[in-house]
Amino acid sequence: MRDESGKPVKDLQPYLGAKGHCVILSADPKVYLHTHPTDGDHKMEGMSAPIKDMSSQSTPASGGANVMFHTNFPRAGLYKIWGQFKYENAIITAPFVVNVGAAAGSASTPVAQNIPANAQKISIDLPDGYKPGAAKIKAGMPVAITFNLKSDVGCGNNITLAAARWSKALQVGESATVVYTPTKTGELKFACDMNMYRGTIKVE
Repeated sequence: MRDESGKPVKDLQPYLGAKGHCVILSADPKVYLHTHPTDGDHKMEGMSAPIKDMSSQSTPASGGANVMFHTNFPRAGLYKIWGQFKYENAIITAPFVVNVGAAAGSASTPVAQNIPANAQKISIDLPDGYKPGAAKIKAGMPVAITFNLKSDVGCGNNITLAAARWSKALQVGESATVVYTPTKTGELKFACDMNMYRGTIKVE
């Protein structure tokens, strides 16, 4: 982040527990996204977890002048973005407009990965599937996990399987399949890209 003269702003203050907040709205406006910096200052541990309000603190936030936000846009089009930051005890709102293009090779029907003949196959409907023990699988065998988005759930439309380094932005009625081979027993976690909606698959 830079000031009007182009110099880096290195003393941003924490605002609502983070170095900044970002709200995104599509031109329709049917898509609403709210994301936070990925620098570790702000971590959403679940819908029921309180967010510590640090707006009254004056201690500079960590990480220098760099503030990075991450999100998945569910479809191409124009989006208005508002970034909010706290500097010298004042709240600054910075508006942007971005034109998100279609993903290379995108199609109306998502193409699944090649599924091995011996793969376990499970299907998880969202948002109801965001829960512990949404399914059971065996360790040491590939599994094809199909996520089906049944209704709009905001950031929960963007599904991530961190162990497979896989994520997908879905629209209502769409499905996406990821193939992964768990090597250990325990829990295979999946979540929205903000980690607000979460679920697990039991690996036996």
